[in-house]
This record gives sequence, C-alpha cells and structure tokens, in this order.
Amino acid sequence: MKIPSPSSAPGRLIAEIPGLLGYYPGRGAALLFLRHPDPGSSTLATVAFCGEADASWSMPGTFERFGDSVIMVVVDDRCTSGMASGQPRGRPKSPLLELCLSSIAGQLKSVGVAIVATWVTPAIAHGSPWWDAENPDRRGLVEDPATSSSGLSRAVNGRGIYASRAAIAADLAIDDRASAAVTAALTALGRGPSGAPADASALSVEEERSSAQFALECIDAIAQGESLSPRQLARLAVALTSRHQLSMLCGVAETHRRTSAENLWMLMTRVLAGPLRAHPACLLAFSAVRRGDGSLAAIAIEIAAAANGSDVLVRLLSMAIRGGLSPRQLGGVAEAGCRTAAALGVDLGPLSPPNPDA
Repeated sequence: MKIPSPSSAPGRLIAEIPGLLGYYPGRGAALLFLRHPDPGSSTLATVAFCGEADASWSMPGTFERFGDSVIMVVVDDRCTSGMASGQPRGRPKSPLLELCLSSIAGQLKSVGVAIVATWVTPAIAHGSPWWDAENPDRRGLVEDPATSSSGLSRAVNGRGIYASRAAIAADLAIDDRASAAVTAALTALGRGPSGAPADASALSVEEERSSAQFALECIDAIAQGESLSPRQLARLAVALTSRHQLSMLCGVAETHRRTSAENLWMLMTRVLAGPLRAHPACLLAFSAVRRGDGSLAAIAIEIAAAANGSDVLVRLLSMAIRGGLSPRQLGGVAEAGCRTAAALGVDLGPLSPPNPDA
C-alpha cells in the first residue's frame, strides 16, 4: 500500500490499522513499517502490534526484515493530550507511552530502523483524537476504520474487522456439537481424531487425484453457500493427511477459489479435534499470510501447533510466520502446490490477481 508523507494525513493512516491487523487493537503499540523504494515515496510494508500484556516487548532479529522506517501509534485509553484539562504543554504522560519509547524505540534503533513519527490515541475509532507524542499541539481526529481502504477491502471479501484479537481466536474455537458429529463420521470411516496420519506413499496417483477433486468439490460447495455433511468433512480431514493434498491445497491460495477455500479451512478448524485439526489450521494460516492477514495467520498456526506440534509442515510454517517472512517470500510454497496439482492432472482454476502488498 502506497501512502503519502506521514505528516499529511495521520488520522486517515491510523484508521487503516484495524483493517490491516484484522481487529481493533486495545492498549499497546501499532508499528507501521515503511519501505522507501524511491525518494519522496513510501510503501506500507506491514503492520505489527505489541499489546500491553506483551511483557518482553521484544522481537529480536525481525524488525529489520519488516521495513526501513516505522510510524509508531500508541493506543492508550488512559492517556490524554492535556489540552482539554489544562495540563502543561509537552509530551503526554503515560506509562505505556514511556515504555514504548524506551523499549521498542531502542530495539528499532539497534537494527537501524528509524522512527519517523510517534502518534498517540486513546482508541482507534472513528472520531477519536490523536496527537503527536513530541508535539501535542499537532493533533486531529481518527477517520472511520470501516471506510478505510483496508476496512472496505475486508468488507468486499466477507472479512469484517474483529472487535479484538481474542475475538478471532473465539471464532476458531471448536464447536463441540459439530465436532462430535464429525468424530462419529471419522469413526465410521475407521479413523478417530487422534489416529495416526495415513501413509501418503501408499496411495496411487488415481487415489490422490480423486482426493484432490473431492477437495475442490468441497471448496466449490462452500462457494455456493452449501453445507457439508459430517461425513464429507471427515473424508476431507482424512484426505488432508496426504502431503500431496496439502501441497496442492496451498496452491489453491493463489486461485479464484482462495476465499471459499479459506472459509472451508476455518470450518474444519472448528469441527475437528486432536491431530487432524492441525492441517486445516495450517492451510488457514498459509492462506491468511499469503493475503497479508498476519493476525489470523498467527492464531491459526498457534492452533495447528497445539493440535500437532511435531508435524513437519506445522513446524516449518510456524517458524516462517514467527520469523517475519513476508507473503512474497512464501510464494514458492504456493507455486510448488500448483506444480503438484499439475502433476496429478488437477486443474486448480484461474489464478487470482496478486496481492499488491504481498
């Protein structure tokens, strides 16, 4: 996302943060990492958020990967600019602001990433005041996050802005009733939620192709608003134990099916328990990170790791996400998935336009 000079429209830029994160952040610091491909121009590379509860406030070895400079937005509902209460002019007093300036700023400086602006706001909400931490006389109002570019993009793609990060995790929590039905269907197929993964090498090319076609049929059914039966979800869960299927379905994240596929991975994350939950959560994390939704990706990979932390794909993707790899750097995984599909004789469909921010 290309942005104007940081000094030109802070209220508008602050309003982009919830749509970029996927949720409305509470107390903490939003870090907008910028790259400067040309003199006089800036590109927003990524947004990170350090919540107040993150005691360490430490991201060693990752800051310099994100961008060349940073705009820091401190969110603290206890902090006021002092202009309405007659307090002395100068930097607003807030323990959180001081912590951000001492800890995060020090880490950024140590890796050569400059802070070009520090803004403070009680909340990232329409009409909330913002002010410059160094010059509180420079102030304004936050624009509406729902009508920001990132907010509208989420709305168009059926992905609203969550009320909080915890709300994302709650949306992916196991649905006990639906999970029980899928578990029963797995038992009928001779598999339980804690069953050992299938031996993908024992499957013939025809069986792999059949499983791939079934997975695409499920994705297309979701796109049409159809419901999948517990038996269909159980069959798909078993199919996802194949490495070939996982590889191919990573490729779906590059196609016109990516939104409906992501909806399917979310559904399966809610209805599966035990180790079989890991792979749909992993596919959800991959799809989310490819379109730049780092918050959903991080939560999904946490779920995958909790379900089966020893799984190779889960471990690799977890390291990639936590290590700060960009969506573009993970593109090779999607390309390999497209090659796997071609080798199986499966047509994934037209590719989607690339994410300009990936």
